[in-house]
Amino acid sequence: MDAASPPDPAGEPARILHALRHALADPLSAAALKLDLVERRLLSPSGADPSWMVEKARAVQADIGATTRLLDLLLRIAEIAGERPEETSLRDVCLRSGVSLDATAAASPHLLLRVRALTDAIRGVAAFAGGDGAAPPAGREGLENGRATLILEGARATADGHPARLLDLPHGSEGAQALFVARAAVAADGGRLELAERGGRLSALFSWPLRVQGDEGRKDES
Repeated sequence: MDAASPPDPAGEPARILHALRHALADPLSAAALKLDLVERRLLSPSGADPSWMVEKARAVQADIGATTRLLDLLLRIAEIAGERPEETSLRDVCLRSGVSLDATAAASPHLLLRVRALTDAIRGVAAFAGGDGAAPPAGREGLENGRATLILEGARATADGHPARLLDLPHGSEGAQALFVARAAVAADGGRLELAERGGRLSALFSWPLRVQGDEGRKDES
């Protein structure tokens, strides 16, 4: 899988916040530059043309709007962190999200997951992978290298063939905000979300470390 950043789950929350900070810097810097230009023009002997001023004011408003939408993501991340994890399976969460799974697959192991946040995450990634107006892709769960996995493969293809960058909130990319929130929801439970493209089809891999027997015993005792 292509990855937006190295697959180290311990550092993923920090990378998520860094990506958000970087994304916020773009519209804020753009607005500051426009306002600086307006100030220079107003202070010049020739002054500023009113129509030019209106154009710049509207551009600054657009930058502020983009900043506000990104700040809303910070609130969503806080809501995800505040949700209490509960014992459930990927099959149950997929059922809630409207994503079907292979009925012949083995029983899902139970994980500690933030069910509401992960339901929204799977639904959002499935909708993006399927493309506009398409039915959500079916999921495929499995076990690999001590991790529970869920793979969604959809018909959508990205323009540059590198969908992993969408997880880092690139400016002006449609669907990037929903994917970023999904990444945060998965990371909140120690998992990771990776995106790749194969044969012109988008593939999303969700994975979480399996709970060891000792962890389950301590939960039963508590």
